[in-house]
Amino acid sequence: MESGRGKAIQAGVRIGAAAAGGWLSTVLGPEAGPAVAETISEAGVAAVAFLDDRKSDRVSRTLIEISDEAATRIAAGEKVRAEIADPESDDATALFEAVIEAAAQSVEDRKRAVIANVYASIAFDPSITIADALLYIERIRACSWRQLVALQFLQAGERAQERERIVAAGQEGDIDIAPALSAEFSELGLTLELIGTGIPGGRISNPSTTFGGGQLTTQSVAAMTPTAVGHELIRLGKLEDEVGEDELDALGRAIADTRPGPN
Repeated sequence: MESGRGKAIQAGVRIGAAAAGGWLSTVLGPEAGPAVAETISEAGVAAVAFLDDRKSDRVSRTLIEISDEAATRIAAGEKVRAEIADPESDDATALFEAVIEAAAQSVEDRKRAVIANVYASIAFDPSITIADALLYIERIRACSWRQLVALQFLQAGERAQERERIVAAGQEGDIDIAPALSAEFSELGLTLELIGTGIPGGRISNPSTTFGGGQLTTQSVAAMTPTAVGHELIRLGKLEDEVGEDELDALGRAIADTRPGPN
């Protein structure tokens, strides 16, 4: 007969509601912060004890970052949303589990901070429904780190002229975005619906209606912009703080320095 641990491994990262409630209270409770770092670290390891050390470590560090942010906000007079902090709430448990799963599965370590930021932001923002919150966590989980960098690159106002230069170079035939990079940009629009094409009236359309069926090219870079969901992920995940200028520079070079191949 298959063990409970074996079933858990097959199912992915799953934790019991009672355990989740206890850890949730620790992470978002009044004692949150560095003082309980060791306890949270142990909770993270226990939450994914059947996984390897790297995944357990990702979860532990994510929970510690959430706890630190919660402590800062609580000290500033903010209050954790009642439905998020309630260890008896099925919604709170589901969201907490989603965060743990996303952290454990994020092989790109930089995403961990974004996941922590999104959850900590949601915990203090009553305007975000649990259903919406689960969507945001799922989108972060589905994105690569380079896609998150691209999301910030496409919305940063100080990068507007750089995007225009890329377009101009593409129109002259000097550059041609690399296939893998183009695929990641295109997935942001077609599958994840985090970027689209800006149209009159402030609306954003799915890129599948333009640009050769949605495949992003150098000519379309300047027209692409984050969708409403994309902007929320940028805000909740604090991408402006997490994505460095050097990473934005590197992405711009990765687009602009690619030469077209032979016909």
